[in-house]
Amino acid sequence: MREKQERREVTGISSSGVHVVLLCRCVHVHSTKRGRKHYSLFEHQQALDDTHLVHYAVALHLDEETFKREMTTHVYANRVREDFLSGVRSGVNGTPTFYINGVRHDASYALETLLAAIEAAMSS
Repeated sequence: MREKQERREVTGISSSGVHVVLLCRCVHVHSTKRGRKHYSLFEHQQALDDTHLVHYAVALHLDEETFKREMTTHVYANRVREDFLSGVRSGVNGTPTFYINGVRHDASYALETLLAAIEAAMSS
């Protein structure tokens, strides 16, 4: 329990959130089917406990035992922490956060608004 609490304090996200990020990192390292992970996680936002994450990992053709070992031994914890802290230093305080030409986009994330912001940045 203490380790989970420490991880939560270091990263600023819940332990289940850390495991979701670890799943993404494992898929990135071990799979050629990288784009599919986001759909599974997005479609099942209410089912992100460890048991479900193992199921998603297997569905993405990751080796189940390797994934479980990497999740429980926190193989990617340092990289996850580095990514989180990098985001904090860049002004990211939630997801999604968009930058257009190095400037944080704080307006709506609606497609029309993003496209208008991109077009404005390209014309200036």
